[in-house]
Amino acid sequence: MAYTDIISISQLLDFFHYEKPKHPLIAVVDLSKVDRSHRQPGAAYRLDLYSIACKKVDGPFKYGRTTYDFSEGSLMFTAPNQVLSPWIENKVEGWAIYIHPDFLHANSGSSKFLWRYQISLQHHCWLSHVHLKLIDKAKDMLWGTDIPISSIAYDLGFEHPSHFTKLFKSKTGYSPREYRNLN
Repeated sequence: MAYTDIISISQLLDFFHYEKPKHPLIAVVDLSKVDRSHRQPGAAYRLDLYSIACKKVDGPFKYGRTTYDFSEGSLMFTAPNQVLSPWIENKVEGWAIYIHPDFLHANSGSSKFLWRYQISLQHHCWLSHVHLKLIDKAKDMLWGTDIPISSIAYDLGFEHPSHFTKLFKSKTGYSPREYRNLN
């Protein structure tokens, strides 16, 4: 099988059609903003980078020789030279940090820097997971009951119903009232 080798942060971000790197050895990427339109079906990619990704993938994802379902979300780690074969139609949400091996060997301070990013990424992943579970519960409550939206917000632990409405709309594209009226 032929691979597309990606050996630098700049090359990766260029491949993603993403903004230019702010640092040549490390990058944080919003995966929902990656352009996947130019990928070829069945293509395999080998990155000479470490990655830590907190993501939700709609559709299958081939990692090595095994196909996985990350539709519920996943915290994924890769090392240099591992082969990835994502389906080109996959919609991906989440964040990833890509690290060139030279970054880890550059100075002793890089370990502390990496640790802070890893903690931040884990927090973001955990918070995204909690939000998705809250939205799923809210959908059930909106769809199957006549409970007032403000009561649903309070039942789910929101201090103000407006915070619930803002989160719900950001995750579904609909306000709670619009979602309820879809039925």
